[in-house]
Amino acid sequence: MKKLTATLFAIAFICSISFAQNKISNQSSQTISDKGTWELTPNIGFNFASLQANSYQQTASKVGLNIGASIEYYISDRWSFKGRLAFDQKGWGNGFIVPDNGPSYTTDFTLNYVTTTLLASYHFAKKRNWYLHFGPYFANLISASESAGGMDVKDAFSSGDIGLDAGIGVRLPISEKAKIIIEYDGQSGFGNVFKSGTNATTLRGSFNFGVNLKFN
Repeated sequence: MKKLTATLFAIAFICSISFAQNKISNQSSQTISDKGTWELTPNIGFNFASLQANSYQQTASKVGLNIGASIEYYISDRWSFKGRLAFDQKGWGNGFIVPDNGPSYTTDFTLNYVTTTLLASYHFAKKRNWYLHFGPYFANLISASESAGGMDVKDAFSSGDIGLDAGIGVRLPISEKAKIIIEYDGQSGFGNVFKSGTNATTLRGSFNFGVNLKFN
């Protein structure tokens, strides 16, 4: 329910900003980006991450930070390729720890990754300011902790994660060389989050929402 609410909010926010753009005067009739254009984008946003194992109930979502940068090259006014490097906080809430000595207890998990994403983007609408993107991501775990006991639990988790990223965004020009980017995307991993201790395939999922400033 929390993810559905966040999704609806993000879509409504993107649409409202896009409609507001139509009221801006003196806009160029040209498309936003042309073939051969390079664009650099600092990225900052928030993740809504959770964990799901096969048919078991999904865990509570946990909010984390997503910060990095991407570089994009346009092969036409409709298609581009983008590479993104980011510090990516994932995890989940209301998990539990089973210590060697003592009873288990409920806690939240925070997993910090350095994530590389390779995306193909399809740009549409009259000025090609809307886009859909998709592609693989590769994440390297740099730290992991739990909140209740403050323990470092990195050794319990797999060192890396591979999965798919897909999303939607809109680019709103504010000058000839700069644009505001509003983007919403999701990731789903293929591998087991744990090194051992479960036979179930455990997937990491996250939904990211960000407002960024892009420069040509």
